[in-house]
Amino acid sequence: MTEVIAAQKMSTQKEAILALSFKCGNIEPSPLLSCETDDISNKTRELWVKNTSKLFLTVNDESTRSNIRDWDLILNYNGSVENIAPISPLDENTLLKVYPPRYRLPEAIRTRLETPEERITRMESFALGGIIYEILFHKPTFDTHAEDVEARIAAGHFPDGVWQHKMAERMLGSWCPEFGKQLINKPLSQRLKAYSRNHPWYAGAAAVSAAVGTVALSLPFALTAAGFGASGVAVGSLAAGVQSSIGLVQVGSIFAWCQSVGAGGGALTVLLGYGYVGIGTALGATLAGVLDGSKTEEEARELNTTFLDTWKLDMEPAIMDEKAVQEAKSEI
Repeated sequence: MTEVIAAQKMSTQKEAILALSFKCGNIEPSPLLSCETDDISNKTRELWVKNTSKLFLTVNDESTRSNIRDWDLILNYNGSVENIAPISPLDENTLLKVYPPRYRLPEAIRTRLETPEERITRMESFALGGIIYEILFHKPTFDTHAEDVEARIAAGHFPDGVWQHKMAERMLGSWCPEFGKQLINKPLSQRLKAYSRNHPWYAGAAAVSAAVGTVALSLPFALTAAGFGASGVAVGSLAAGVQSSIGLVQVGSIFAWCQSVGAGGGALTVLLGYGYVGIGTALGATLAGVLDGSKTEEEARELNTTFLDTWKLDMEPAIMDEKAVQEAKSEI
C-alpha cells in the first residue's frame, strides 16, 4: 500500500522551473554556475541576494496561489535581478510542483504542513536558501547525485562553508524559518552586541535595546511605544533621540528595520503576508539583513550547533510518524 501511495504522489507532481543565469551587457545569459565570474565583486553578489530575496517576498495575492512559483532568474552585471519565468495559469487541477532536488524541502516536512499557504511558503523559502548559497559561493549546495540530495538534506548535511559567512543567517533562516525565529526572538541586547561589532558607528543602538528589552522586533506595538509610529519617528520619543545621535539611518540597519515595522511599511507587509506570522516575521527579518555580519569562530560554531539542533526538531515529527508506521506494520 505504501508503494502505491508513493507512486500516486509521484504521478501528481511535476518539477518547477528553477534556473540562475548571468547576463553582462547585450551578451546572451548563461547558466551562472558554468560562467567564469571571477570579476564579479562580493558587493554585486550581495546585491543579487538582496534583489532575489525581494522577488521571493513579493506576493501580489497570496489567497489565489495554489502552487509554488517558477523561477528563471537573470542576474545582471549591475546587481539587478529579474524573473523571466512565465506565470502559470491558476488551475486547481494543475499538478503539484516541487523544486529540483537540491532546492527541495524534504517531503517529510512538506506533507506535515496543514495549509497550502504554509506549504508554499516553506517550499519557496527553502529553495531561496539554496539560491542564496549558489550566488554567494558560486557552486551548488550539493555536488552529488539527485537521488542522494534529499536524504542528505533531511539528515542535516548542509554545506560547511555557510557558518562564518556574513549572510549565513539569510541562508539558514530560509532553510529553517524556525531557526530564524529563534534568532529574531533573542533579547535585542544580545543581537546588538554582534551588530555593533560590525557597525561601530551605531553607538545609539543600545538605546533601542533599553526601550524594547527582550521583546522581539516583530512586535509593532512595542516599537510604537518606543517612538516608531505610523507617521514616522515620533518627535521627542526615544527613537527620535537615537536617530539624532546616529544621523543618517543606514538601509538594512536594526534602526531602519524598526522604522519599517513600526510604520507598517514594506517590512510589516512581509510579516503579515504569510499564513503564520511568527515564521513570516523571522524570514522577513533575516532576509532584510538584520542579522548580517562577520562572525568569530565561536559564534560560527554556536550557529552551526543551534541550527542543526533546530533542524532536527523540525524533522522530528516526521521521523516519529515514520516510526509509528513501522511499529504498526510490525504488529500486523
